[in-house]
Amino acid sequence: VSYAVQSKGPLLSGLMLDNGLALLAGHIRAQGASPMIFDYSNIGAIERIAQVGAARFKEEVIGELDGFVSENQVGMIGFKLYANGFRDSVAIAAALRKKHPALKIYGGGPQVSWFEGAIFEYARRVHGFDVFDALVSGEGDAAIRAMVAGSPREQIPGALFRSGDAIVRNKKQEVVLEGLPFPIYDSAVYRGLQDKIKVCAIEDSRNCDYRKCTFCVHPRIGGRF
Repeated sequence: VSYAVQSKGPLLSGLMLDNGLALLAGHIRAQGASPMIFDYSNIGAIERIAQVGAARFKEEVIGELDGFVSENQVGMIGFKLYANGFRDSVAIAAALRKKHPALKIYGGGPQVSWFEGAIFEYARRVHGFDVFDALVSGEGDAAIRAMVAGSPREQIPGALFRSGDAIVRNKKQEVVLEGLPFPIYDSAVYRGLQDKIKVCAIEDSRNCDYRKCTFCVHPRIGGRF
């Protein structure tokens, strides 16, 4: 799930296809499971928020995800957490946790790589509980495969989780780009595809050796260039 939505809608920079979500879907399918992408950074979200407002739109999103989890007996859901829409993403995850206590809920994305375990503290302060079973800092490729395989969180690369009062951090696993599955751009998997700007990102490297741009999260996400 990607909910990088501001008060008036998604940022324009988020309207093109999300190659990260599409790639994770490829990993899930390669593991023999059935992926589904809910990407609310699209033109339809801008139109709907203009009609009913951001609060009503968020409630509609909770209703849609709640219905999908119930109807399809979903066992695992993940949220891609950005600075944009972070508060609402955690609120949506918290609402699903209350409705589906057995559902495994994970969080990843740039916000986790920046703030790591502080997200658990934020969730407890605002919602009264951790919300996420685990957070993933860094690349999500190996982590998503471990999750689909049913690995305990102690064996998920890059995972952060609470053990008693302590936050445990698993070692990250660097990714070899050769042999990765192709991203899935299929309307049967990628919901809202028709409302995205059809720009596909071509990924030929990850991270950066320069590492001096203070605004850039990439050195915190991955390892060497």
